[in-house]
Amino acid sequence: MANAAPSVIGFVHGSKNLFPPKSMKETRKMIEELCIDINFGHKVEELDKFVGGNNTAILFTCTPLKATTEDERIYCVLRTSLDNHLRGNPPVDVCMKSEVATTHYFRHKRNLPIPLVLAWDCTYHNSIKCPYSLLEQVKGETLEYQYFKLNYGLQNNTPRDARVERRCLYARCVADFVAAMDQTELPGYGFFVAPAKMPQKGSKVEVYFQLSRDSIDGIRIPSELNFPNWVNNNLNAQMQRASDIFLKVPLVEVWKIQKLRQIGSQMAEKGLLTDQPAVLWHADFYPRNILVKSPKGRAILTGVIDWDEARAVSHFSHSHISQPLLEILD
Repeated sequence: MANAAPSVIGFVHGSKNLFPPKSMKETRKMIEELCIDINFGHKVEELDKFVGGNNTAILFTCTPLKATTEDERIYCVLRTSLDNHLRGNPPVDVCMKSEVATTHYFRHKRNLPIPLVLAWDCTYHNSIKCPYSLLEQVKGETLEYQYFKLNYGLQNNTPRDARVERRCLYARCVADFVAAMDQTELPGYGFFVAPAKMPQKGSKVEVYFQLSRDSIDGIRIPSELNFPNWVNNNLNAQMQRASDIFLKVPLVEVWKIQKLRQIGSQMAEKGLLTDQPAVLWHADFYPRNILVKSPKGRAILTGVIDWDEARAVSHFSHSHISQPLLEILD
């Protein structure tokens, strides 16, 4: 039997991460100490905090330790998990480690507008006592905020033609990004993991991701690029899950799974499940995670953030990712 992961003093797996503290003054002090400890910077200022579904992001600026001028500043984002993930010996946050490896690859090898990783530590042995990734701060505003301004302008009698034109500009830059993800043909289906040789902390990523097979309640799904088999394996695993009396799957969900199994069989019989390449999929690709700049008469997508739970899925499955375009044009 495998040994349980050793606990970090004061923490248990799944417990709430105590960083950042409620006090922004104390948070600034801790980030200052961290930046000095890793020889990154000092004089931390301009803090702003955002809390999402899985992570906390703290925006700040600091001065490089070897700054050549007094006004030289680095614009950063410190990203930490809301919960503690104690796995391995010593405990590390393997999900954060995988995200660092994955985003580094798609930033440098596929030229996608993903924030640059400046430093990371997937252990609990640092001055803030939790895993973190330190990212460059993407310029611009969220598409969600731009969308809000468009609606506000409509309420204040902004000409409709100008509003529609602006929406089309946003839709076009998002569509360009979706098209770029469509070109990221990958060796198989599954989720991204960091290679074993990747260090637990550092400031320079020198490895890329590996692919691991998905699983549904312990049933492993083959990752080979055979789309009909991939669909069949997923549906069979879901049917097995639905029929497991110990899982007590709700009847409504069981009905949906059975319906999907029926649809999958009918599509296979009609030859509609043709082979599909595997492409990058962003699990939370919505306006709140898309940043844009809006110079006059233009719209530029400056970055896409929050890449935790990114996966390699079939091109067919990836098609729903265009939802932000529909929201923009609605």
